[in-house]
Amino acid sequence: MKTIQVDDEVFECIRSAAVAFEDTTPNDALRRIFGIRSRPRKQGGVADLDHMLDDLLAKAPRKRTKAPKADLSELIHKGFVSDGELLSLLNYKNERVHGRTAQISGSRLSYEGRHYSMSELARLLLKKEGFDSKAVRGPAHWANAEGKTISDLWNDLMAREELVKP
Repeated sequence: MKTIQVDDEVFECIRSAAVAFEDTTPNDALRRIFGIRSRPRKQGGVADLDHMLDDLLAKAPRKRTKAPKADLSELIHKGFVSDGELLSLLNYKNERVHGRTAQISGSRLSYEGRHYSMSELARLLLKKEGFDSKAVRGPAHWANAEGKTISDLWNDLMAREELVKP
């Protein structure tokens, strides 16, 4: 039998999660919590620790990571957009805003001789159109000539990269 040590607070959490008449030991409670299927017990009443850890790792929630931000220079590099390409501003109804276009310039947008991030320029121009927000998801507000937003293009790139991973 293998033994692991837990502090009093963790043990109390295990005990409070135990279900009367179902869980007879802390191990039973952990198996139910982690969704580990029952298997015949080995001598001593506890499953082999290696198998238990394998089951725990397979069932443990995966750490969520933030998706990488849309990167214009990466989209250029992968051929999804071109440096110098014009993008149109979209309002919150996904409609093009007349006369509001910006040019891709590396990882930024160029508008009236100045360089901006996608979010910064979208916020500034949307405010001029009567939409006031402190936080604007810029990639969702810029579309190419075919109407695909930078967000859509970025998601397409991420999906393609995911398929290519070994």
